[in-house]
Amino acid sequence: MTGRWTVAARFIFAMAAAAFTLLGLASAQETTVPQSAADGLTIKLEHVPADTDDNIYVIGSFNPRAEASPEYRLVPDGHGRYTVTLPVSVRGPVAFGFMLGSRKVLEVDATGSRISPRRFTVPETGAATYTGSVAAWPIHTPEAWRKAAEADLTAMHDMLRDNAPQMFIERDSAYFRKWLETGYAEAQAKLPHVQDFVGYTYLLRGYAGGFRDAHLSVYSPDHLGVSGRPQQWPGFATQWAEGAYVVSMNAASAQESLPPIGAKLLDCDGKSAEIIARARLDKYEANLDLYQGRVRSALSLLWDRGNPFVQTLKTCRFQDASGIKTYPLSYRAMDRKENAFARPPKARFGLEHAAPGVWRIGVPEMAGDSDWPRLYADIEAHVNDIRNSDRVIIDLRGNGGGSSQFAGQLAKRLWGEPVVNHYRPFWGPVVYPAVSGTHQYIADTTIPELRKLSLAGKIPQGAVAEQEQFLAVLDKAIAEGRKTITVGQLTEPERDAVPVNPMKAQVFLVTDYACNSACLDLMDLFLAIPNVYHAGTQTGADTIFIELERHKLPSGMHILAYGHHALIKRQRGSNVPYTPAPALTYRGDLTDEAAFERWLAALPAQ
Repeated sequence: MTGRWTVAARFIFAMAAAAFTLLGLASAQETTVPQSAADGLTIKLEHVPADTDDNIYVIGSFNPRAEASPEYRLVPDGHGRYTVTLPVSVRGPVAFGFMLGSRKVLEVDATGSRISPRRFTVPETGAATYTGSVAAWPIHTPEAWRKAAEADLTAMHDMLRDNAPQMFIERDSAYFRKWLETGYAEAQAKLPHVQDFVGYTYLLRGYAGGFRDAHLSVYSPDHLGVSGRPQQWPGFATQWAEGAYVVSMNAASAQESLPPIGAKLLDCDGKSAEIIARARLDKYEANLDLYQGRVRSALSLLWDRGNPFVQTLKTCRFQDASGIKTYPLSYRAMDRKENAFARPPKARFGLEHAAPGVWRIGVPEMAGDSDWPRLYADIEAHVNDIRNSDRVIIDLRGNGGGSSQFAGQLAKRLWGEPVVNHYRPFWGPVVYPAVSGTHQYIADTTIPELRKLSLAGKIPQGAVAEQEQFLAVLDKAIAEGRKTITVGQLTEPERDAVPVNPMKAQVFLVTDYACNSACLDLMDLFLAIPNVYHAGTQTGADTIFIELERHKLPSGMHILAYGHHALIKRQRGSNVPYTPAPALTYRGDLTDEAAFERWLAALPAQ
């Protein structure tokens, strides 16, 4: 089958190819027992939507490549019912769904939301029957997409207006309040240009991205790209280097004239590279006010990702050692080999005696999936050698955050509790908005999740009771008409006398642009301790509004996430990254591991 696939279809098909295998739902081996075609699983649909044609296919673990083959097409009986009998080789547990082949979309529920795969166990021998129905097919008309975009956009605006802490707390909130309305008006004006899922998605992403808050986003629960079509590119890619967009790779052939690697982008269609970047990337793909946003989005600066709110480019000028040259842009689909771009490597988790006098601790994430007990034990076993070495390198490359509790535990093992407690930054109290939305989220989502974790023994049993007590306090505040609830001390407590620092080594925190959220919390703590230095590249940045609250938007196709409380005394302000000193800044290619290791080995003593 050919044509463009919708995001919904790509989700089920990818799930069939990967998740089904992991779940042990791949198709069974062919049996050697002779069987007739009628001995397989017969699938019957008793009811289908009114806009259904005669091209319904069953897609599942038995055909994970999602090809609408004739043997998987359901045959209509002329009375609104459809039937297909699968090959006799399909046995055991199966998972599947239904596709409308003419539109290449997969079924959804009555609200338009994606559904979980249907499951059935086919007996090892003999015939079996599955009977079901299809509630609906996804949105497919421009008018319907515009209505979905308008409903979700309005829901985003109203949820944030009524529940976001920026509406009740003064610090770092002025821009949020302004964009809430101006951005909403801008997005509403763009609604007539929405024709499909891609336009719908970019409309919402542009509004969310305009808040300039790493903790506020709108995303598909399928975590797929915004486009269901192949990536369109002009045959080359760019990267952000030394304050400019330069060509990082190309697929030049005898038939193509492409800018050489290293060439600097000057302008396109008479507009400067900066104006082009702001129009095509800012808000939609990243926050270009930050180095992190520049680096992450630079690759696709000149690509066509289907965004209906940006113009198609025709020609661009580049400059290299030979001079300035104009290149026409000819877009085409990117094949799989061309899409294999090098990604910056992450740190290797764990402790390593990297060289004489040098210890290295890799922390590529702040999540519980890593073997933190092993790392803690290794550090404790070598703590005297670590403290008395020349330098300790804490490699944070690729660390996008997680839980800041791991930062505190790691610091205590390296410096000891007295040092950590003395230098720990004061973040002040946590402030919550006293709104019903926060109550609903904690009651319906947070507490049930904590209860499951508690029953599994993964968190202290008192965690659920604490949240239930907080809900009672929240309800009281709402009833009294209070705007916020403050939990914790407003004033910084007195600190003990300066303790002896057992760490004789110089400690270097090595970051790339990925460092965000809990990784920044680690930076806050460690850099407050003497003899600790930042090296690598500028980090990402977040806001003081943390701990994500997530809500499904009316269409069911996207989720809005935002921080639901504030750290009003945090010393590091919103959207303030960490930047290493010039002598400790890495200016090379982050994907070149060998070059990075040579730079790291030559870091100057401080």
